[in-house]
Amino acid sequence: MAADPEKAELYRWYHESLRLLGVTLERYEAERDRLSRAWGRRAAHRDVAWTIWNQLIVESASNMQRLFQVQRAFARVMKDAGSDDWREMLRSGMQTQLLHFQQRLPGRALRVMTAGEKSCAQCRGLEGKAVDPAAPPLPVTQCAHGFCRCLYAAAPLP
Repeated sequence: MAADPEKAELYRWYHESLRLLGVTLERYEAERDRLSRAWGRRAAHRDVAWTIWNQLIVESASNMQRLFQVQRAFARVMKDAGSDDWREMLRSGMQTQLLHFQQRLPGRALRVMTAGEKSCAQCRGLEGKAVDPAAPPLPVTQCAHGFCRCLYAAAPLP
């Protein structure tokens, strides 16, 4: 990472998060220019990133798998940035994933998939358990990793 604070912030907000979801540097810079003109000052990288994250959520509304990916990634960025709302974003992402499976595989049982041996004890205890959509278990609020990595998975067909 560069010693230049401007480049360090660009790396943090763009390269470590948005680029991984397919946002081009051109889009990022265009959004920064737009916000800077609107605000009459150079927009901070955090503001640009937050704006694009919210745009990605809206853009992904018709594709639940993509929306889940965006919400989960945004939750991680929010947590790393110290936002108190990251848990709600992660919960929303897990709800999106659950709804995605219910719509794509109606009637198919769902199970919890963990990170196996790399999971905390609370998450390991959920491995393979059936999911009751009325009381979804994810994310695990007391996950020892601080950011639950468990996912829903379709149960194998009988």
